[in-house]
Amino acid sequence: MVRAIGFIGYKGSGKTTAIIKVARILKERGYKIAIIKHMPEHDIDKHMSDTYRLRQVSPNVIAITQSSIVIFRKRSDNPVEVLMSVAPKVDFVLVEGLKECKLYPRIICAREIGEVGKLMNGLEIAVVGPISEDYEKKEFVEKRYGLRVFNVFNEANTLADIIERKAFMLPGMNCGMCGYDCYTMAKLIVKGERTVNDCKALGRDLVNVIINGKPMILNAFVQKLIRNTVIGMLSTLKGFEKGEIVIRIRR
Repeated sequence: MVRAIGFIGYKGSGKTTAIIKVARILKERGYKIAIIKHMPEHDIDKHMSDTYRLRQVSPNVIAITQSSIVIFRKRSDNPVEVLMSVAPKVDFVLVEGLKECKLYPRIICAREIGEVGKLMNGLEIAVVGPISEDYEKKEFVEKRYGLRVFNVFNEANTLADIIERKAFMLPGMNCGMCGYDCYTMAKLIVKGERTVNDCKALGRDLVNVIINGKPMILNAFVQKLIRNTVIGMLSTLKGFEKGEIVIRIRR
């Protein structure tokens, strides 16, 4: 089951630095990592650029430069679709920004005390950033908000330990089968009043069906029926191998 953690903060608060420190440690521990960076102030596909004009013809354009490959895809307004697209392939997703997504815990990156309060939404598990270098500010935040403040330059291993224990990601279905919406359930998990196992949707994920970025709610019987039917058909074909199966049906 993939686990996610958000790094939330204002510009210059050390989000990227914190992610790099944590990602390196998690990779050293043998985990597969994906990083999602939300850049609302940047548009690398500017209006009337060559890539913009190409994407008017095809929503999927691959740009190959001397040092990298960039894949342009149609933007989704649903952050769940972005997370779900990488989730099956990794152990941890580290998300920089994307404050509106409330399916996983977050680490607040801050310079000043006031920023911590503004960024709190019940999903925070720790604080990092320049604020950690000021003893008085650090002590105030820890006493006022009950959140431990870490200096990622010398406490990154401890922070990674906490992420290993506390990171999770809910499916965003808001099905209500647990008695709550996903945001409320996420807050309860962070508080320790519920666990990820209390999410009824995650508990039976044999099959995920996503239509236009929105997950369908499938009970255990339907998931098993789809799984057995698809495997039964594909297993008779040459080239079939056991493992995760991804099928995309386009209109």
